[in-house]
Amino acid sequence: MKKGISETAFASQVEDLFTCFEWKWMHSRPAMKRNGKWYTALSGDAGFPDYIAARKRDSRLLFAELKDEVSRPDPLQEDWLETLRSCQRSVLAEPIPIARNVDLIAFLKQCSFANIPEVYLWRPGDIQEIIEVLR
Repeated sequence: MKKGISETAFASQVEDLFTCFEWKWMHSRPAMKRNGKWYTALSGDAGFPDYIAARKRDSRLLFAELKDEVSRPDPLQEDWLETLRSCQRSVLAEPIPIARNVDLIAFLKQCSFANIPEVYLWRPGDIQEIIEVLR
């Protein structure tokens, strides 16, 4: 099966989108040690997602793991994604004043909810979805 664009090229696209849509983002890049082995200088548990991003204007926080079209997250990455998803809470996307004598159930059905933090596993084929998420 053909892999398509590399994860590195895809990461560059995602970084451009973060910047374009005014997200603050962070990604730790691996470096090579003198012995020729690659490592990412982080403390803590291995498998942390590739990106963490936040945007002040709409109070959003997201974590994103990037993979090419065929690679799978390793078990440590899967564990991080599952752990972060377990921290998600549904909240009203925007605070809305509630009038007196309103049918609360009907009102809540019309409201927009978001999960915080947002947790994603993105592939190059998801680019249109990624644009919508980051917009």
